[in-house]
Amino acid sequence: MPDDAEAPVNPAQHSEGSSPFHRMSSHGLLVLGMPVLILGGGDLFFADGFGSKSVGAAFMAMGAVAVAGTLRVILRGRRGTRSQLAAAIAVLFAYTSLALQTSVGFTAHPRLVAVLILSVLAVLTAALIMIVDARWLWRNRRSSWIKWPTHDLGAAAIGAIVTLVVSVIALSQFWYSVRYLPAQTHPALSIRSQLRVTGAQKDRLTATANIKVVNTGSPAVRILASMYTIIGSRIIEHVYTQARPVDGMERLDRATLRNYGPSARYNPTFEETSPELIQTGQVSADFVNLEKGESVETTLVVHVPKDRYDVIRVATDVHYFRADSIDAEEELGDSRGPLEECVIEAGEGGAAAPLAWRYRVSRWPITYDNLLNQLTEDDREAVAVWVVDGASPLPRNPWEPEFPVMKTSIQRAGKSCGHPFRDGSDGLEDASMLGRSESMAETVAAVQE
Repeated sequence: MPDDAEAPVNPAQHSEGSSPFHRMSSHGLLVLGMPVLILGGGDLFFADGFGSKSVGAAFMAMGAVAVAGTLRVILRGRRGTRSQLAAAIAVLFAYTSLALQTSVGFTAHPRLVAVLILSVLAVLTAALIMIVDARWLWRNRRSSWIKWPTHDLGAAAIGAIVTLVVSVIALSQFWYSVRYLPAQTHPALSIRSQLRVTGAQKDRLTATANIKVVNTGSPAVRILASMYTIIGSRIIEHVYTQARPVDGMERLDRATLRNYGPSARYNPTFEETSPELIQTGQVSADFVNLEKGESVETTLVVHVPKDRYDVIRVATDVHYFRADSIDAEEELGDSRGPLEECVIEAGEGGAAAPLAWRYRVSRWPITYDNLLNQLTEDDREAVAVWVVDGASPLPRNPWEPEFPVMKTSIQRAGKSCGHPFRDGSDGLEDASMLGRSESMAETVAAVQE
């Protein structure tokens, strides 16, 4: 028989099949299946990415099984236990997936709370109906109208299962190489910096800085924020005496105290004075998109006070993310607004003492290209912060000016002003493949032939 609803049923079985519980459960599964069908269909036809469309197709299939199975039972007015069991299983899988997606990085956002509560109730309801229907089928498995597979049908089923397994293995290999591996490739930017003093006037030197940023990776990259700084410092000569044999070791210890990068150095005879800021600015506009092999290049003229420095250097800092990992409303980040003050109390974020600094910030709200993420993800934003004065929120680097400081973050909306300076606080940077590239070039502060 194609379905138990078409088989002749004795009065006792028909009475059991027409029970209020069975009728209520069919209508309940229909109500739960319709949103799944609509959600999946919306993502299948209107989402942008292949991954979103694939998930939408899966949800649409589960919703179609739930709706078709329950409608078949409701319209025929008889007990269609196997159809209802299939519908219950589809609803159970759909809402379990929804609940698991909502609970990842869960925050007490009203929308997320509502989706999670609805999903849990739907899972419990579907599980109850599935248990009742499975129990009824098991108790009536010897009934003449429930046809279990014969030997021939069993052999055909085994052949179909083997074919299905082979197909799944082949398709999974294709999906892994064509879709999964490219999706897991992290972005990469390389920076080439050059600095050259090209002329001298009465009161200043003229230098030219050239900065080129290239996307050397496979995926497209979007620059979140960038900054260059031109720095100058003096060189002083040390004349050591036997009375101060440890002076050199103190300076060596200072150079290796932290991970300062290439600007930190130790020379037993000469020492650089504290660096001073000459010029700073952006390498490129925010949210510039670079495809594989594309680049942005900036050439700057820098005016350096004459006879003030012995060494000048250009330091470049670029923060970026994989272009297809997040979508953001770009136009909202064009204006950074007025200077704001950030105050961090002692103990907050590991601060040993109260801190206060002034900063500007750009915020780009993150958008989602599919209904599933709109339901299960909280409000997030990409943030770029420029600290201009006050108490620096980062450990002091004696080989760089204290300000400006640039920091970026992919974070949940509503976080405090100090949140971008807490590394890895909620893991969203890893999910969006947020990266950072730096470079440094330096030269003597004299006209070069």
